[in-house]
Amino acid sequence: MTPENDIPEAEPAEYHDEPLIDDEKPMSRRLRYLLVLLAVGMFVGGIVWNYQKARQLKERQQGNSPEAPTNPRSLEPPPAEAYPWMKHYDAANSIHNRIPPPPGTFRVDVPPDSFAHWLRYLPVKAGQQKVMLHTGKPKRNQRAHWMVLDIDTGPEDLQGGPEAILRLRAEYLFARNEFKAIQFHISAEEVLSWYRWRAGDRPVSVKGEKVTWNRVATTCDDSYANFRAYLNAVFKFADTNTLMKDIKSVPDAKNMRIGDVFLHPGNPGHAVIVVDMVRDPKSGDLGFLLAQSFIPAQDMHILANAYDPEGLPWYRTNFGEKLQTPEWTFQAGELRRFP
Repeated sequence: MTPENDIPEAEPAEYHDEPLIDDEKPMSRRLRYLLVLLAVGMFVGGIVWNYQKARQLKERQQGNSPEAPTNPRSLEPPPAEAYPWMKHYDAANSIHNRIPPPPGTFRVDVPPDSFAHWLRYLPVKAGQQKVMLHTGKPKRNQRAHWMVLDIDTGPEDLQGGPEAILRLRAEYLFARNEFKAIQFHISAEEVLSWYRWRAGDRPVSVKGEKVTWNRVATTCDDSYANFRAYLNAVFKFADTNTLMKDIKSVPDAKNMRIGDVFLHPGNPGHAVIVVDMVRDPKSGDLGFLLAQSFIPAQDMHILANAYDPEGLPWYRTNFGEKLQTPEWTFQAGELRRFP
């Protein structure tokens, strides 16, 4: 047996610095403080996040959001004379500078002198304007558009859906002096070319595939005023069926380009045009903006997208079998392109 005096005596509890049960109290308090601070931080962070989200959405609607980085070649706008209907063209009020890409996406790269680049820099009216009819009265449906393009409609009921697209294509070619390319079908078989019009030939009537012509001048008139008269003549005979003759099919929407057209031929029919595109560098997904006029003739405008989760006007190429726009539903196979 161990001698009794070799067993150490138990130290009385009152000699400990702190009772064992009290060792856990400071830790419990610190944990509670940390949890409270974490909860407060999450609450405040949520308020800040919601505020920033609302502010960003408002800025996007007003066109004041910062531009996402893109290829420098795409940042230089076309010269002012590229938009001859404008007395004072200002690239600050353009699609490119007023409608930023969705967060995390970049505008697709396009050649500086291309139709795509020209469309991207189309002028838009300042602020949130109403869409006006050719009569000067406001359109009944003011929820279909995001912004209004700054391009005239004219006093007559001519510049509807397909005609607006022909107007944009013709204006681009005219500004580049590509006069031979300015020709559009006015019947199933015959075209009305700017060269023939400027030389003095005028279409009098169209019956089926036959066009009756009349010569009214012997000298060429290259003026912009005469060019606009030419366009009005095209508009009088053109429709979605004749536009079908001027553009070719694009089988897969994933191969979409700026300048492509969604076209549903018929009576009635409709057409809208892709005026800008973006790409998500991570997923490779494409987004696009659409512009249209409609019937009766009205201001061209950028279409809103009621199905975008962020409330932005950008559509996505993975829309499936049908593309739902505010005033028309297109089929996936109705995408077409100018040659």
